[in-house]
This record gives sequence, structure tokens and C-alpha cells, in this order.
Amino acid sequence: MGSTPNKTTVKKFNREGGGAISLDDTAGTTIDNCIFENNETVDSGGAILGAPVSLTNCLFTGNIGQRGGGALCYTGTDFLAINACTFGHNSSAASTGGAVFCPESCSLDIDNSLIYGNFPEQILTSSGTVTASFSNIQDRPYDGSGVIDADPLYTNVPLETTFANSPGTTTTLVLGHKTTTISPDYIIEIGDDGIARTVTAVVSGDEITFVPALDEPAPEGIRVDIWGENAIDLDLDIDFQAGSPCIDAANGDTAPELDLLGLARYDDPDVANTGSGECDYVDIGCFEYQGQHPMVARSNKD
Repeated sequence: MGSTPNKTTVKKFNREGGGAISLDDTAGTTIDNCIFENNETVDSGGAILGAPVSLTNCLFTGNIGQRGGGALCYTGTDFLAINACTFGHNSSAASTGGAVFCPESCSLDIDNSLIYGNFPEQILTSSGTVTASFSNIQDRPYDGSGVIDADPLYTNVPLETTFANSPGTTTTLVLGHKTTTISPDYIIEIGDDGIARTVTAVVSGDEITFVPALDEPAPEGIRVDIWGENAIDLDLDIDFQAGSPCIDAANGDTAPELDLLGLARYDDPDVANTGSGECDYVDIGCFEYQGQHPMVARSNKD
């Protein structure tokens, strides 16, 4: 097999105009084997803003673009290629592309990629063309060979991510757009602080009270993760579990030889191969399931 790819993690940047990276719209940029995690911007593009760019073997998770493109706001009018990437649990307060927002007319090509569980929707394009193949895209608006819309069985994610609709107090919030019906004893996380707070009451509409109190009053627009009733583990884990429909379902001729962690492709004996190519058991997304969690497999390999 090929050499292990170098992996770069870009985490918890908070900037205007692309939470982590802002591109200049002139020189072409290729981004491979990168993790963009928990980056945020009050503008568009929680992780990346700009163009042109192509993405391969990248993970985007927990990113927030307040004005659009929770993970990526692509401003170009040319070609955006996404191959073997995973976009999960990214969000936009403006309801303009929880994962990807293309405000201009462009050609978007999605291959071997997982785009699922972003809020409030997955992809928003103003115009242009979108093609997809051997990908798992929630609310699948695109037809293509091997394209599915099925729960990827993420290991541990919130039920939903939303935002405070107005300034709150240290113990109250008014939530914005959401589909989850919250009730007392639901666990929420505010501002990605890692603290489990318990909903004590639903006052009216989308206003809730919670404990323990925040140190400061909740500002408008602060992120709120809804984890569900009596949730304990708030560690986001976007990899999928055994039995995921993403396993052995990509195109081995167009996907990278190794996954984001440098792991070789694994033919799961418990899953029928629904992929394509000479190696028809490559997994959709940036991680290759190894019969166990990829991070465990990586540790055993090392």
C-alpha cells in the first residue's frame, strides 16, 4: 500500500470571513488529509471561506458559520470537488447550508463523501450544477450512481444543534430554529463548553430554563447542542458504527488508497459490497471502518 498521509488538524479558530481559512479567489488550493473541528465565524464559512479549492480525505465537524456555510462557503463560480470527505454536525444560524453554501453559480462534484447530520440542512446552492456519486447525502437532492440517504450510525452526536434566538440570562435561553421537542431532563451543551446542563422547564414556546447556571448571561446566537434525555457522554464522535450503510459502499477507483488516518481499506465480512471499482469495498467518507473503531485500529497499528 502507499505511504501514510500526513494529517493536519485545524481546531477552534474563530475569525471573521472563514473561521479557519480564507482563500483569495485566485490561486487554486488543494486541501488533503485535514480535520477541521469546532471552528467558528460570525461571517460565512465556519472552517473555509473562498475559492477555488478541492477537498480530499477531509473531516469537517462542529464548525459554525453564522451567516452561511457551517463548514464551507464556496464563493467561486468554477468547479468545487469534494472527494472522500465527511461533513457531520456543522451548522449555520442563517439557515444557509449547514455543511456547504455556494452563493454563486458553480459546479459542485461530490464523490465518495458523507454529508449527514448538519443543521439546519446539508447543502445550499444558489444556482449551478451538482453531481454526486457513491456518497451518503441526507435529504438526498441529487441523483447519481451509488448515492444514498441513510443514517450513517455516527458513534456519538447530539440530536440537534441550534442557536439562541435572543439574549438570555445565566439560566434561561430562547432557542432558534429546531425540530427536536425538548422536555425537562434533556441535556444541553452551551457554547461548546463541555458542560452538561439539564433542562429544568420549558417555559413557553422555545424558552427553556436550565442548571447549572452559566458564568455570564447567554448572548444572542450562542450555539446550543441538544443531546437528549439524561445524556452523559458529550464527546462528539463522527465516525460510524458497525452496520453503517457507508461501509464498503464507495468507488475504489476514485477514492484515495488510504483513509484520513492512514489506514488501508478493509473488506468487512459482515457487509455486502455495494461499492464500485477494482476495490469495491472502500467506505464512504474519510474514515475506513476496520471491524472496530478506526481510532482504536490506528492505535493498534502504531
